Amino acid sequence: MWDDARTIGGDLGTLFVLLAGLMAGSSIVAVVFGEWYAIPALLLSAALTGGLGALLTRWGSDAPDTDPAHGLVTAALAWLFSGVLCSLPILFVAWTVALDPRWLATPELNRTLAVFLSPVDAVFEGTSGVTGTGLTMSLDEAQHPATIQWWRSLIQWIGGIGVVVLAAAIVLTGESGSFRQLYEEKAAVEEIGSSTRETMRAIWWVFVAVTVIAIVALWLAGMPAWHAINHGMTGISTGGFTVVDDSIAAYDSPLIEAVLLPIMALGAISFAVHYYVLKGSVRALYEDRQTRWLFVLFAVGALLVSMFLFGGPFETRGEAIRFGVFQFVSALSCTGFQTDGALGTLWSGEAMLMLVAGMTIGGASGSTAGGIKVIRLISLMKGSYYRITQAFFNDVDRTPDVASEEGEATVDQSSSEFDQAAAVGLLWILLLLVGVVGLLVVLGEPLETVLFEVASAQGNVGISAGLTGHGMPDAAKGILMLNMWIGRLEIIPVAALARVLIKGFGTDIESEGEDGND
Repeated sequence: MWDDARTIGGDLGTLFVLLAGLMAGSSIVAVVFGEWYAIPALLLSAALTGGLGALLTRWGSDAPDTDPAHGLVTAALAWLFSGVLCSLPILFVAWTVALDPRWLATPELNRTLAVFLSPVDAVFEGTSGVTGTGLTMSLDEAQHPATIQWWRSLIQWIGGIGVVVLAAAIVLTGESGSFRQLYEEKAAVEEIGSSTRETMRAIWWVFVAVTVIAIVALWLAGMPAWHAINHGMTGISTGGFTVVDDSIAAYDSPLIEAVLLPIMALGAISFAVHYYVLKGSVRALYEDRQTRWLFVLFAVGALLVSMFLFGGPFETRGEAIRFGVFQFVSALSCTGFQTDGALGTLWSGEAMLMLVAGMTIGGASGSTAGGIKVIRLISLMKGSYYRITQAFFNDVDRTPDVASEEGEATVDQSSSEFDQAAAVGLLWILLLLVGVVGLLVVLGEPLETVLFEVASAQGNVGISAGLTGHGMPDAAKGILMLNMWIGRLEIIPVAALARVLIKGFGTDIESEGEDGND
């Protein structure tokens, strides 16, 4: 058990050192905007995070080789502790402004920064950011210093496509076995290159390219350059943090909303598809089964939500379509941008349930989106149909006709796809219900509103019905943080961690081929 802990600790240490580098590097933003008071906070955060990382790396330097169990536990602990560490710059900047050292020319402590004097609220923000959720304790995001606005966007960009960090980690560690397993759990992208390292470099390139495209498109649509940079990063990573109050509703711009629709959709598509499209193979968009289903779900869901809204909060078809389409695309892609703040009050129950369904399903595996994933929905529907009709296998060649990310599959592979989808789907719903019951007990709010909020947290979406905020009891914040963490990891690594804590590493935990969230 001690050797297992050193193995996991060493890999966590490498990730923490990389995170410390991002903290220190963000000082450049503080310099550009003249926010000198933020630099000590960033450097202190980097020193603490990097120091912990260095100690763990040294401790695990001569640890035994890794196996799949280590990768699963590393995934669970990496996202858990990263949320805490990513809160440090926010917490320390708030404390610096509150202490008001005159030699740093600190600004006046506004009501938004004052919220983050609380470690619980800071950790909530860090967890929401690194899990790509977007639920926030901020009262007015426009009141944040530019350095904090950047940090919130950066951790969503990195957290949304966690393989960006893993790519750097693999380069540094020479393809550590634990990082390779963690990549397989979190990336869920077929091998593009001849090796894991090549594949991850390709994903790196694709992710940066589509981010730049998103930023330029938003700037051309009329967003200020700084807003475009931040929303381009959080949009393509389906994170949902903004730098303005009232999310995208603050712009009241149909053009900006129209530009954000394809950006959110791109974040929900597998990055393997992005890669092939950018290489000139446009056919990948309609040949990929998940992408086809995703577009169908976008269209059908947006249509139904718009129908439910017409005659309710919106009296014209144009308004119902505008707000219905945007909110549903944001929900299914798990982005969390909002253009209407009346979800918990004026929207009909049918429209709200459609958004819950979208947040639960989520995007494609290999994307930055959360949720159960489209590939599992396909597997569940086809597998259930064939098992019910006793025609799970073709009579001719005994090849099962169920969803498979690689196309043709053997009988055993397809049965495993179905069993895994059923297990993950069941556990996902059970843990969702646990969160709902917990929040009902703590808050005493209506069931439909609580269900919406917990689904948003566990689906890593960030759309709020108005429950999430600084005034929530700390117990409610803790419940939502657990749901965000569980949703980011998609159950299997969490179950593996629980098993290790209870029974240890007595026997290897078999990887289920979990495709994970980014």
